[in-house]
Amino acid sequence: MSSRSITHADRDGVRKLARLRHGFCLDAIAEGAKGSGVDMLIGATADEAHAFFAANPAMENPPVEAVLDRFGGEERLASYRARRPGATTMDLLADLETDETFLRPMRDLADAVAAHNGTSYTYLFDWAPPASRFKSCHVIEMPFVFGTYDTYHDAPMMAGGDPRQIADLSTAVRLAWISFIRDGTPEHSLIPSWPAYDVIHRPTMHLGARIGIIGLASG
Repeated sequence: MSSRSITHADRDGVRKLARLRHGFCLDAIAEGAKGSGVDMLIGATADEAHAFFAANPAMENPPVEAVLDRFGGEERLASYRARRPGATTMDLLADLETDETFLRPMRDLADAVAAHNGTSYTYLFDWAPPASRFKSCHVIEMPFVFGTYDTYHDAPMMAGGDPRQIADLSTAVRLAWISFIRDGTPEHSLIPSWPAYDVIHRPTMHLGARIGIIGLASG
């Protein structure tokens, strides 16, 4: 079947099958974690897909029809515009990809762990230099997790970041990871209380210029 002959119904069927397989996978992971008594630390960056889109010239001015088709109509596109006022079309497409590929699976996994009476802690890493076109993109958290930010001074995703802010956030992140490995909870004295995840409140630690608990979106 050529790509041109794939109908909306075909795409819907593929997506439903993918969601079904996705659900089986999540349940298996969650059941395995529960059975082994292994707690989980689950997270993503707030703008995972932005670097991929910003580096692609075709995303600077994509066809309107293609954009509407990707969102499934004007209503959903409008909801994304409301979330990020003044955003470019590329920003909105990147937001959609981030949601579908990273943030929603992150939430689904945490939900599955909770449904199997397992324990997980979730985070959203949301730091980026001011006016960065890459935003809080894929792998930007790595130098913070390992304390290797000095070796990233030439990395475009880090350009323009405040060194003191970077160092402080890295300290908070590293202590959280170490505490989780050592004690089974990412809490430590430099950050607010970090409760275990539940499907009602979905408490998620926001790691950025400000650190604090947010509720993970359910959409």
